[in-house]
Amino acid sequence: MSVKSPSFRAAALSGVVLAGLGAASLAWSGAATAATAEDPQVVVSEKSPGRMGTVTARCPAGKRVVGGGYQDTVPRYDAFGNVITSITANAPTADGSGWTVSVRHGQVRAYARCVTGEDPQVVVSEKSPGGHMEQMSARMEVWITGHGTVTARCPAGKRVVGGGYRETEVNIDGFGKVRTTITANAPTADGTGWTTSVTDGQVRAYALCTTPAT
Repeated sequence: MSVKSPSFRAAALSGVVLAGLGAASLAWSGAATAATAEDPQVVVSEKSPGRMGTVTARCPAGKRVVGGGYQDTVPRYDAFGNVITSITANAPTADGSGWTVSVRHGQVRAYARCVTGEDPQVVVSEKSPGGHMEQMSARMEVWITGHGTVTARCPAGKRVVGGGYRETEVNIDGFGKVRTTITANAPTADGTGWTTSVTDGQVRAYALCTTPAT
């Protein structure tokens, strides 16, 4: 049987290409080049507290985030040697001023890539379909876990340069292991948004959108 956990206890890995979990694993998600001619400044957060928490790498005043990621500094293992560390959020902040990472069963640092300017704009999707009770018969109801795909679409004339996700509902098994899995976390094929898919949970997609240089 699975149970629902509060939204800040979500879990999944992020990034179009990911490093494996482990001591000093690092995953990035964002623009390969800055929205301006300036080289991005990298800002690193403090380490998250304890075995579960959230940290944010904040850009200096006057700068905007163009990408980010995390470093798993203290992974946790179960009795069989399997990594149980779960990244619950890996996304830009809603105001575009930094990058936020949440973790369960581990400790992380958040990394933000920051440039001077008003772009990128952060766009947030609606939630993917959540879990619900379904009437299977006159005497039986069953909990159906959430699953689905959501896309954060850039405004007309803008292109996506990065993105991420934040889980809003997570399912945990009877041993405390997170069942929620992010199955897609990538830009759309046409470059107009960022898409995230989830099983056994609920999620929002975040897109970093900028106006192409002319």
